[in-house]
Amino acid sequence: MNKTNFFKCLFTVIAAVMLVPLSAHARVVLYDADMSGELDINDVVAVIHYVLAGDASMISLDNADVNNNGSVDINDVTKIIEGVLNGVTLPPPDPEGIVTYTVNGVSFEMVPVEGGTFMMGSTRNVEEQPVHQVTLSDYWIGQTEVTRGLWRAVMGWVTQEGLSGITDEHPVCWVSWDQCQEFVDKLDELTGLSFHLTTEAQWEFAARGGNLSHGYLYAGSDNIDEVAYYDTNKGTFRVGRLWPNELGLYDMSGNVGEICQDTFFGIRGSYSSEPQTNPVYIQDDNPAMRKVVVRGGAIWYGAAGCTVTYRFELDHSKEWMFTGMRLALGPE
Repeated sequence: MNKTNFFKCLFTVIAAVMLVPLSAHARVVLYDADMSGELDINDVVAVIHYVLAGDASMISLDNADVNNNGSVDINDVTKIIEGVLNGVTLPPPDPEGIVTYTVNGVSFEMVPVEGGTFMMGSTRNVEEQPVHQVTLSDYWIGQTEVTRGLWRAVMGWVTQEGLSGITDEHPVCWVSWDQCQEFVDKLDELTGLSFHLTTEAQWEFAARGGNLSHGYLYAGSDNIDEVAYYDTNKGTFRVGRLWPNELGLYDMSGNVGEICQDTFFGIRGSYSSEPQTNPVYIQDDNPAMRKVVVRGGAIWYGAAGCTVTYRFELDHSKEWMFTGMRLALGPE
C-alpha cells in the first residue's frame, strides 16, 4: 500500500472511531497512550503520530505498547482503535494502602490484604479437594510476581541473562523453591523485614480477591483473556500489564507458576477437611523428598490450569522454565 492509500484508509478508520460512542465497559485492558486517564481518539492520534514521525513527546511508550512486545508499531495502533470501538476501560488505580520498597535501586509494591474466612479448594480436581474452611490474619502480598530486576538486585545474578526480548520487567523464572528461600533470606537482610513466599492459603485467598471477591474462576475475571497470559509457547510477558483482580494484583493467573511456601502433601496433595487458621505445611521428616506447591498455572498451561484453585507439585530443588514467585509479608 502506498502512502496516499495508507492515509486514506487511516482517516477513514479515524472518522469511524469518532462516530462510534463508547459502549459499556468491556473490562479488557488496553493502555492510556497519551496518559490522559481516558481511552479515546486522542490516544489513537498520539500513537499514529509516534509511528509515523517517531515523536514520543505525546505518549508513554510503555502505555502504548498494548501488544506487550517491547515496541510500538501499527499493530498497537490497531489494538487501540479496537479498544475505542469496543468501549474498553482502563485499569483502576492502585489500591489504597499499597507500600513501595526499594532495594539496590529496584522498587516493588506490596498490597495489604485484610484477613478473613473463605472456603478453599474446589471439586474440579482431586488435588483441589476437599473444599474446607480457612481463616487468615491480615497480611501483605506482592502486587506482581517477583521480576528479574528485583531478583538481580537482591541476588546479584538472574536467569536468562542476555536473552533477546527479556527485560527486567519480566517475571523471574527457572528458579527453584530452594533458591526462592535464599532470595527471601537475602531480601530480609537488606530490608530488615521478614518476607516469605506466599503460603498456599494466602495465595488462593488473594487470587480470589480476598474479602472483595466476586467469585471469579480466574484471578480477576471469568474471561481469562482479560487477566492472563496462557496457552502459548512464546515465553513470559512483562508483569502488571493486564487487568488486575479485585485487590489490584496482577498475573495471578498465567504468566509464570508461583511457588508457594507449602509442601504438596497427602494423597495427590489432598487437603485436610478440618477448618484451618493461617495454615502452612512444610514437610520436615524427609526434606530431600520434599515436593512443593505451585499456583496460578503458567504461560504454556491451558485455561483449566490457570484457575484460582488449580495446583500442581514441583520438586523443591527443581528449576523449571516457567516457575517464579510472589512475595508475602505477615503471618506465616
